[in-house]
Amino acid sequence: MSARRSLASHFAPIERTPLYKQILERIQQLVESGDIVPGDQLPSERELAAQLGVSRTSLRQALTALKALGMVEIRHGAGAYLIATEPDQTVQSLAVALAEQNRRLPEAMEARMALERFIAGLAASRRTEADLERARRALEDMEREIDEGKLGTAADADFHEALCAAAHNNVIPQLMETLQEHIARIREESLSQPQRPHRSLAAHWRILHAVEAGDPGAAVAAMDAHLWEVADTLLLKHVRGADDPPG
Repeated sequence: MSARRSLASHFAPIERTPLYKQILERIQQLVESGDIVPGDQLPSERELAAQLGVSRTSLRQALTALKALGMVEIRHGAGAYLIATEPDQTVQSLAVALAEQNRRLPEAMEARMALERFIAGLAASRRTEADLERARRALEDMEREIDEGKLGTAADADFHEALCAAAHNNVIPQLMETLQEHIARIREESLSQPQRPHRSLAAHWRILHAVEAGDPGAAVAAMDAHLWEVADTLLLKHVRGADDPPG
């Protein structure tokens, strides 16, 4: 058995995530209310994502999966059309498609918890003033983006990359690179939740203050608290093998 398959066997897929629940319940409401019926053009991407409470990236992934199943037709420049003969079939297929998209998130979250704690501790021990300035700029950018009504995902990513650089370790960037696709998904879904951008920004400042103080223990604890909050937001708190965070 390969190392990858062996690792994957330790994690049970999460079958009900906020995306799964929101899609299942809200699309069902749209179908039952008659707002969406076979043959209709679906609302615009922005409007439908807002109705469903999910990110536009996830909506695109779900629609692409449904297109492959023959459930919707996506016409270039004209949006998507529902072509299923049975609305319930569309609801169930969309839920399954999104659940499949989420299967690897528990693995990625578990790996992120292990790696980013370690990164925070090293950053507190090894950071230079240039490293700290890069991290501060990222959080200032994140704050500005949030004030403009954006999620701040790009600046969030910049902050974590700055901490990774501040750890001054040649192996860590390679390990983080393998997780980037899933971390980006986790970041976007988490920050799409109400109030999450502001809470995430505050959590990042706590991490940075501990790193600035050169306190590895406090930096690890601050990162740990932040990642547990992210996992809890995505209903991934009970990832297999992880203990409950300290009270």
